[in-house]
Amino acid sequence: MRLSELEGARVVDADGRRLGRVREAHAAGGEITHLLVGPLALVARLTSGGEGRRIAWSKVARVKKNGTIVIG
Repeated sequence: MRLSELEGARVVDADGRRLGRVREAHAAGGEITHLLVGPLALVARLTSGGEGRRIAWSKVARVKKNGTIVIG
């Protein structure tokens, strides 16, 4: 999976509740470390203020075929 494929992906919890969309993905050493999700993440990306919801990649349970990311 490429980082560019994650941008805009819908993120849901294990019960299917929407958490937002991926606005930014961070990586280190060739591995994804965390995702910034939701509208505040978009504001942070555009203005460098705030952080949005930060989700560790280790919390990702799976990525569905439709591109939805499920947090476990």
